[in-house]
Parts: sequence; structure tokens; C-alpha cells
Amino acid sequence: MRMTGTDPAECSWSDSYVAASLLTGIAAFGSGIQRVVSSSCKLNAVNVRAAELFDVVFENCALIDVDFSQAVLNRVSFPGSTLEGVHLAKASMTKVDLRDAAGLDLASGYESLRGRPSARRN
Repeated sequence: MRMTGTDPAECSWSDSYVAASLLTGIAAFGSGIQRVVSSSCKLNAVNVRAAELFDVVFENCALIDVDFSQAVLNRVSFPGSTLEGVHLAKASMTKVDLRDAAGLDLASGYESLRGRPSARRN
């Protein structure tokens, strides 16, 4: 899938597997995204501000200048992914796993990150 400069604001995506996709300049603010796995994708300048993400996995993806500000993230993980210039200001995050991210460079919202370590499951 290739999406450039589209406006799927306030849309709903669920029960999907997205592979080797490119999303650039997307305005998906206020969207509902649940039970979605994105694998080997590139998200560049994607606005998911105030979106709700539940049970979402970004696997081996590049997230560049993605705006999660004021979003709700619940059970979201980023294994093998690189986050560069990602915004998390005023985001509500529950069970978000950044431990296995390949690279982590947050632009905003990192000041209030807190959590507790959990035992890794093998």
C-alpha cells in the first residue's frame, strides 16, 4: 500500500495486516486503529494526533516525524522499529512497549514517560 498526502481523518482501521507500505503526509488524526500489525513499513510525517490505537504492532518499521500527540495508545509495540522525531505530547499510553525498538529519538512528550520494568517472557 502506498498513501501520499491523503486525508483519512477520523477513519477506522481494524483487524488488518499491512506489509511493506509507505505512508507519507497522511492526516489520520482522530482515527480508531485496533488489532493492526504494520510490518516493514515507513511512516513519514503522519498525523495520528488524538487517535486511539489498541493492540497495534509496528514491526521493523521506520516512523519519522509521526505525531501521536494527545493520542490514546493501549498495548502498542515497536519491535525492530526506528522512531525518529516522534511526538508523544499529552499522549495517554498504557502497556506501550518501546524496549525492542531499534532506535528511539523522540521529539516531544518524552519528559513525562514513566513506567515500570516488567519481566521479559521467553
